[in-house]
Amino acid sequence: MARAQFAAVQRSLRGTSNLGKFAVAQCQDAFGAGVYFHPFVTVNGTLIKYGVTNIDTICRDLLTWDTLYIAGRLQKPTRTIWNNSRVQEANQANLLSAINVALLLLPETFTEQELYTTIAGISYLGDPRMSVGGDNPRKVQNMIEHQLDDFRKLYNPLLKAMSNISTISCQSAITNLAGSSKLQQNLDPTVRGRLVRNLPSAFRAKVYSQFERRLGISLGINRPIPHEADDEGNEESGQGLPGSFEVRLAQDNGLRQEIKRAIQKTVRWPSFAQSIKSAITAGFNRSWRYAIEKRQKAASGRR
Repeated sequence: MARAQFAAVQRSLRGTSNLGKFAVAQCQDAFGAGVYFHPFVTVNGTLIKYGVTNIDTICRDLLTWDTLYIAGRLQKPTRTIWNNSRVQEANQANLLSAINVALLLLPETFTEQELYTTIAGISYLGDPRMSVGGDNPRKVQNMIEHQLDDFRKLYNPLLKAMSNISTISCQSAITNLAGSSKLQQNLDPTVRGRLVRNLPSAFRAKVYSQFERRLGISLGINRPIPHEADDEGNEESGQGLPGSFEVRLAQDNGLRQEIKRAIQKTVRWPSFAQSIKSAITAGFNRSWRYAIEKRQKAASGRR
């Protein structure tokens, strides 16, 4: 970022500078999703929503889905201004995790558009703004309609390398603009059990915990969970063989419901906490203006 741009951002943060560096750092790291956000920041005459976080927080969420706040944003097309190899590698694991979760939520056959709609909708499942009318209800659909090619560029390299997905109906160039090509996934319990096993570690722990209660069993607090911290860099490999528990989950009729519940649990609190934190860090006037604009977009989307 150029010095002039950085100075503009500093001026926009004037209201919170009185808190002191320690207080700001604590507010950022210990509350919500570890992001220090400001809406309505003007940089070179352009109004942007500006967020600050650290590399460790980014990579942790990308690899484990502990909040899905940053990971959810990077599951959609973004423009990289400054590349970081660590983040880039972690996001490849994040994108593969998004595909795996989408496959666990989708039926045996589905369209390309349904796949990307499911992926884009993951991080909105538990977002309080969506449930209280604070955001456009057609946000995900609009995103896919306007950025289908960008989603293809982001996910096609990974999809082509996956042996459990095949194309069964490839549409013409014209009709395929709408993403109507049909895909098929392998529903073999061992194959789907591998998808369960390779879920991001923090998210997978929620799913396992829910099934412990659902099935009335205990896995034991010392049961090793695949891909812990020393192996998180290999999340994208997908080479882990599922155990009997993962295969059992893959065949459970309630798997889709429990996956959705785990997403909602993951997203709800960090999203709510970030909204509260933004009201503090950005100031009441800016936060109120931002909320009003969101409500207006939501209202226009329902028309």
